[in-house]
Amino acid sequence: EGEGLGEIEGPIYVAGHKSPDSDAVGSAIAYAALLRALGYDAQPVVLGNVNHETRYILDAAKLDAPPLLEDATGCTMALVDHSEYLQSADGLEYAHIISIIDHHGDGTVQTGNQLIYDARPLGATATIVWLRYRDAGLSPDQQTALVMVGAILSDTKNLQPDKTTFADREALRELSGIAGISDTDAFYNEMYKALLSYEGMTDEEIYFSDYKEYDVDGRTFGIGCMKGYDEESAKDLAE
Repeated sequence: EGEGLGEIEGPIYVAGHKSPDSDAVGSAIAYAALLRALGYDAQPVVLGNVNHETRYILDAAKLDAPPLLEDATGCTMALVDHSEYLQSADGLEYAHIISIIDHHGDGTVQTGNQLIYDARPLGATATIVWLRYRDAGLSPDQQTALVMVGAILSDTKNLQPDKTTFADREALRELSGIAGISDTDAFYNEMYKALLSYEGMTDEEIYFSDYKEYDVDGRTFGIGCMKGYDEESAKDLAE
């Protein structure tokens, strides 16, 4: 009732985009927890392997990575951190989409039914989820708050001015208190070290660890981002 979704049969799968980053995973975990607190049968899922940064955050929260959803056909779906079919689950065209929570521009996903569409130009989708917690008069638990802290720090690059809004700072302040993180700079530094580690990954896994596809005017293209600590490590990655 709290989200105005009415009665829904079966579970709601909450998914971020393919090649999931920390905001996609953290927002999925947090929004699924909010839906459960409001009485829905919701569970977070991922659409690919989590990266090393996200794994560090999950380990700090003592949480396992959400299960992998391979096909969304016939599923009831809530999307976070994306609204593009190419970036989402296979079979999404044949799913029942009930919610989109995102901080990007509106994408290609369309649905004829009523849905929650909450898109705001904030630094992280997790901040929007935090606002929805506040609207419902609820607070996340310690583990959920911690993954939300990681999501906001990751997507704002530790609150860089050009990526951060007042809402992001307020969300981080409140959530870090709930999570018990007194030094967010130190936490971000450990996240960043993990992000730069591609140890044990193949070239293909590295390339697709931060990858998104787009369809513009009938042309499909993809962008994969890799991060090097300095010029030498960047050259090693390029080779």
